[in-house]
Amino acid sequence: MKTCLLLAVLVGCSCSCSWAFDSCSTDSCKDSCKNRCGKKEDKSFNCQCNNQCERFGDCCGDYNKCLYIEPSSESGHHDHYSKPSDVADKKSSCKGRCDEAYNKKDSCHCNKKCSKFNNCCDDYSNLCKKTDKTSTHGQSEDIEPSSESSHDHYSKPSGVAEKKSSCKGRCDEAYNKKDSCHCNRKCSKFNNCCDDYSNLCKKTDKTSTHGQSEDIETSSESSHDHCSKKSGVADKSSCKGRCDEAYNKKDSCHCNKKCSKFNNCCDDYSNLCKKTDKTSTHGQSEDKSSCKGRCDEAYNKKDSCHCDRKCSKFNNCCDDYSNLCKKTDKTSTHGQSEAAADDAGKGDISQKEIEAVSESLYKADVNKAQEEHITLNKQHFCSKSRGQEDKSDQPFYSHVNEELLSKPTYAAFIRLLDNYDRQTGTAEEVHQEKDKEQDLFLQEIMKTDVMQKLYTFFHKKQLYASQEEFVKDLKNMWFGLYCRGKGEMDSSGFEHVFVGEVKKGIVSGFHSWIRFYLLEKQGMVDYYSHVYDGPWETLPDVIGKVFEWEGFIKEVGSSFIGSSPEFDFAMYSLCFIARPGRSCKVSLGGHPLSIQTYTWTKSSYGDGRNYIATAYPVT
Repeated sequence: MKTCLLLAVLVGCSCSCSWAFDSCSTDSCKDSCKNRCGKKEDKSFNCQCNNQCERFGDCCGDYNKCLYIEPSSESGHHDHYSKPSDVADKKSSCKGRCDEAYNKKDSCHCNKKCSKFNNCCDDYSNLCKKTDKTSTHGQSEDIEPSSESSHDHYSKPSGVAEKKSSCKGRCDEAYNKKDSCHCNRKCSKFNNCCDDYSNLCKKTDKTSTHGQSEDIETSSESSHDHCSKKSGVADKSSCKGRCDEAYNKKDSCHCNKKCSKFNNCCDDYSNLCKKTDKTSTHGQSEDKSSCKGRCDEAYNKKDSCHCDRKCSKFNNCCDDYSNLCKKTDKTSTHGQSEAAADDAGKGDISQKEIEAVSESLYKADVNKAQEEHITLNKQHFCSKSRGQEDKSDQPFYSHVNEELLSKPTYAAFIRLLDNYDRQTGTAEEVHQEKDKEQDLFLQEIMKTDVMQKLYTFFHKKQLYASQEEFVKDLKNMWFGLYCRGKGEMDSSGFEHVFVGEVKKGIVSGFHSWIRFYLLEKQGMVDYYSHVYDGPWETLPDVIGKVFEWEGFIKEVGSSFIGSSPEFDFAMYSLCFIARPGRSCKVSLGGHPLSIQTYTWTKSSYGDGRNYIATAYPVT
C-alpha cells in the first residue's frame, strides 16, 4: 500500500490501492483530511487539516495532499484529493511556486531563503529571482494569488481567504508568514495589519511585558501561569478567584500586584486581593513579614520585607532582621569584600570566590572548541533594537568541525535534545530511556575537570557532603519537571535553557550554541542579526542573537559560543546555587560577565529546594 502511494506521488500515476478515499470508513476518516482541507479545527477528529496544524503539530498524515487540491468543477468544494500528473516535475521546479512557503517534504525550494540554505530548485534564479522582494519581518510575502498568477497548485478552500484578511477572532494571533495580513501588536510596527485591526483589536491591545526583560516570563516574579487556575472561572471583569493571577492581555482587567502600577485592576481588586496580597515561597504559609527561617533568602520583590544582606542598603529589612540575621552577617556594606573563605559560614560565598572559581572553570574547559573548529558569519549588528527583520542573508555558522560534537560530553548532551516538546502546556513524556540519558550526561560531565572543580568548591563550602549528593541535586534542579502553563508538567530548567520553548507565540530560553547550530544546519532556525558580541578574543565567546525558530521569534537569545556542554552546565549551576534569582558576576579570561538566573517558586523538590527557571549570560 505504501509503495503504491509513493509511486502515485512521485510519478503522477494512478493505481489501485486498498487504502482509498472512496472507501474511507468512519474511524479511518478521523485520521484523514478527506473533505476537510482548510476547515476550522474540529476536536471530534484525531488530527487537523488547516494551515494552523503545522504550527501546533496536529496535522493528519495526509495533510500534505491539501497543498495540491483541485476544486471540483461541479461542486466547487474539495470532495476528494486529486494531484496533478506533473507533481514530481513541479516539486523539482519553481514553475508556479515562486515565494512558496517552506515545506520540508519538498525536494527543493523556491522562497527567498532557499539561497541562504542552499536548497533552491535549479530554475529558481530564472523563474523567481527577478520578482523576489522582501516583505516585513524579512520573510517573503504570501499574498493570495490572483486569477492571473501561476499558483494553480494551491487553491484555498472557501472561507480561508476571508478569515485571513480580517482580524475577526484573530486578535493577538501568532505571526504566520502565510497570512496576507496580521492581527498581533507588532503589525502596526511592520505596517501589515488587517484593515479592521484598529476596530477589533486595538482597544484591548496593551503591552504584556510591562517592560520586563527577555526571559522574565520564567522568573519568580511572573511564574503564575495557568497551573493553579481553577476551572470554570469565567468572569474576567472580577477578581473573584483570580487574586495574583498571571497577566493575560486578553483579560479586560487584572488582579496581580502590578495592576495598580499599570492602572488596569478590576474594580473589586482592593477588596478581594489587597488584604491577602503576600507571596510565600514554594506555596508555604510562612510569615513574610518576619525573618524567621529566611536569613539570607534570595530577594523576591513580592515579599513585603527582606532578610538578605542587601536589605540594610535598600532599607527594606524585616523588623526582626537585626535580631535574627545580623549576628551572622559577615558583610556590612555591599561592594566591599566579605570575610575570607576560612572564616565564612556554611554556604557563605563571597564575590571574590565566585570570580576565582569561574576563572578556574574557564581555564579547565579543555573540551571547548578551538579557533579552527568554528567559523562565525555574524553579518548584521543591530545594537539593542531587537529588530524582527532578517538582516543576514547567510547562516550564522559558516563552519563547525563536527568531530567536536562526537566527544563524550557533547554526544551525551545532543542525545537529550530530542526528549522535549517545545510547546508549553503540552505534558512531557516520562520514561526510563530519558532518565537513563539524563544519568549518562551527568556521569560524563562529572568525569571532566570542569565539574570536578565545581563540586570541590561547593564541598569545601559545606554545601554538599558527597559527590553523590551533588549529582542528585543537579538532576533534580535541572531535570525535574514542573508546570509552566495549563496545568501540565511541561517544563524543566534543562528544557528551557538548553533546548528552548515556545510560550504564547514567542521563543523563550534557548541558550545553547550547539542546539542553535544543529537546527540551523537543518534549516529550522534562521539567524537575523546580533545585538551583542563579547570582548573575548578566543573561545568561548558570548553573543546575543535575534533569530526565528520555525515561525517563532527570539528577540534576544544570548549564549556562550564554542564552550563545552559541561562548561555551560557548570557556570549556570554555579550562579544558580551561589546567587539564586540574582545577577551573578563572574570573570572569564579577565573579562567580567553577569549571568542571570531565576528560581521556579511555584513548586519545589526535596526539603523546599527550587528548580531552575532560567539562566543566561546578560548581554
